[in-house]
Amino acid sequence: MWNSHQEMRRRFGVAAGLATTAIGCRHLDRKRRPHDTSTRNTSDLDAALHTIQANGLAVMHAYVDQPKLEACRLTGSYQSMPAAASATATAEWRLSAFGRYHRISFDEEDVAAFEAVERLFLPLVKAFFEADGGTSRDVYRSELQLLTATPESKSQMWHSDNQQRGLTVVVPLVDFTRENGATQLLPGSHDASWRRVARGGGEVVVAPVGSIIIYDARTYHRGLGNRTDESRPALVFRYDRTQTPPPGCGVAQALSHALLATALHMVASMWREIAEGCPC
Repeated sequence: MWNSHQEMRRRFGVAAGLATTAIGCRHLDRKRRPHDTSTRNTSDLDAALHTIQANGLAVMHAYVDQPKLEACRLTGSYQSMPAAASATATAEWRLSAFGRYHRISFDEEDVAAFEAVERLFLPLVKAFFEADGGTSRDVYRSELQLLTATPESKSQMWHSDNQQRGLTVVVPLVDFTRENGATQLLPGSHDASWRRVARGGGEVVVAPVGSIIIYDARTYHRGLGNRTDESRPALVFRYDRTQTPPPGCGVAQALSHALLATALHMVASMWREIAEGCPC
């Protein structure tokens, strides 16, 4: 009987946590504050590394040339992308939220086109993993994915890609805007700077096509819902050490992280509204 009551309380706690997270995310979905371009954007590798270490993310503009981007758009996997939120998920295109489709299996020609883009920023990946005094020899690409957020897609829950130090690189294949659901991150969450996160809150990474968005895998983030009439496709590359593969936590811990990120984002939003004299 006692164990039965404990299990009921655990299930109720999980359900309440999920409901709280979903309500919090929906309430704040319209508050899409753009990231601070004066401190997060850079075109220099050393400056990018410093920015990632300090803030958890950096944006490098005009980094991928148009021929390489066009080669990615001409791949069979890109051409097969679902175009509507009502499309049925398949073995190749899986769903992470309504209207958000992900693909991780590709033929050799598609991989070759994507890896031509990857080679542009591999020096940054190597430098990131060597910046903490370690070596990059045990680093591997833990994921290569093509994703799209279709019109009317919904926002993801807050999450991190790994609980250990790693790197995620997002390559927009169209302009990333606040309206089409560009990635939203919590700067400072990569090194548990919670007071700073609670004051700053989420920032939407507005980035033109040709940019790359780089963030520490521990940084809380989420893809937002797409309010436009066009899809928002992107390539995502993830890198980790073989000793610390992602995600580094179980379902219960992932939920607790989602709740924490939502709470921090809500607190920061209320702080700003009070400071600006706006009603909550």
